[in-house]
Amino acid sequence: MNGVAWSLEIEIQFYLLVPILAWLFAIASPVVRRMLNMALMLGIGLMGRMLYPISQLRYSIVYYLAFFLAGFLICDLYLTRREWKPSLMWDGLAACGWPLVWLLGNDTSHVLLPFLIVVLYLAAFRGRVCAAIFSHPWITGVGGMCYSIYLFHFIVIAAAGHATRSIHMGQSFWLYYFLQLVLIAPIVLGLCGTFFLLIERPCMDRYWPQKLWRSVQATARRAFGGVPAPPLASNELPPKN
Repeated sequence: MNGVAWSLEIEIQFYLLVPILAWLFAIASPVVRRMLNMALMLGIGLMGRMLYPISQLRYSIVYYLAFFLAGFLICDLYLTRREWKPSLMWDGLAACGWPLVWLLGNDTSHVLLPFLIVVLYLAAFRGRVCAAIFSHPWITGVGGMCYSIYLFHFIVIAAAGHATRSIHMGQSFWLYYFLQLVLIAPIVLGLCGTFFLLIERPCMDRYWPQKLWRSVQATARRAFGGVPAPPLASNELPPKN
């Protein structure tokens, strides 16, 4: 149905494993906890390269677990931080790290990329320039929609490409590429952004079914001259912080 939906299965496998993986945080010593986390990242990355020829494992959490552990490590460092002062050193690391993301080959990407991701995330928090870039509303807005974009961008590009692929100037591939980018990217952002606002974002609220049902009831009552709907019951209200 959708060429990228296979990744949803990996997410389900991760959610099932989280109660076990969370035992990492039961280790009181930050140094031991983080060293073990990184050792697991390295070991799983190396093992993943050996298991890559087995397709059933290549499309499973076994091959991608190191990336989830990288997220664990970032959360650990962020939640236990004391004071992170902005530093140009982290901007320098990001300037070196981002080209490496594209240069790493398949033989090394699943071993080194999880560690590189940790560095780049920390640079986004701790660098002067990086923090300014990644906190910009346009960047955070598109970042919030990233999964909706990921799920549907192939479909939208394929559909829009039927109408735009004949539009070109000259024989340069890069000129043709950027022309198509200018034409198709707004369509991708517009349609995927609409899906995000109408479907994904409302579903982030666990109480959306109750709220939607009450909204339908209220609309029906207004349309047919009824009385307003009663307030939400206590067990339907979100918990107070």
